[in-house]
Amino acid sequence: MPPRPIISVDIFPDFSAMTDSTLESLCDQVFTQLEDGPIVEGLFAFYLSIQTEIEDRQSAAADTMTASDVQEQSAAPIPA
Repeated sequence: MPPRPIISVDIFPDFSAMTDSTLESLCDQVFTQLEDGPIVEGLFAFYLSIQTEIEDRQSAAADTMTASDVQEQSAAPIPA
């Protein structure tokens, strides 16, 4: 059963309570609706907001991994 169409969007959405998989699912739904309709005012901006949030989370995760990798390398003993 396809999801119900989005009929209105929040201009300043708060995605902090959403999981990554929920955001990605919502992004897919918005993209599909942009292609197939119905078009709602602000839907494209909402899509871009979701995309930005996903990219920010991915880059933050990559930065965290990089920082932990650096700490592990600096803590490793130097071979004699």
